[in-house]
Amino acid sequence: MKTRLAITEQGELTAESRTIVEEFVDPTFIQQMRFEGASEDSVIYFKNDPKLQSVGVLEHFHVLLRGASKHLLDEWTRCDVPMYLR
Repeated sequence: MKTRLAITEQGELTAESRTIVEEFVDPTFIQQMRFEGASEDSVIYFKNDPKLQSVGVLEHFHVLLRGASKHLLDEWTRCDVPMYLR
């Protein structure tokens, strides 16, 4: 992300930040998963509270996928594999 994601005093994304994330997550993950038959709840995302972030200088959020096809995983990761499998 090239924009810092604003958070509330409780450490949650503000409505504006949530919109920014959803505008990326929806077409990138949710719509593609839905096209392959997965339900919308197969994709969730979160941003760690700043106190829990190990890489605070790099703005990021986490996306968790349930039931993604190998085809989509390969597309999203550009067929990259974990270091231990190289």
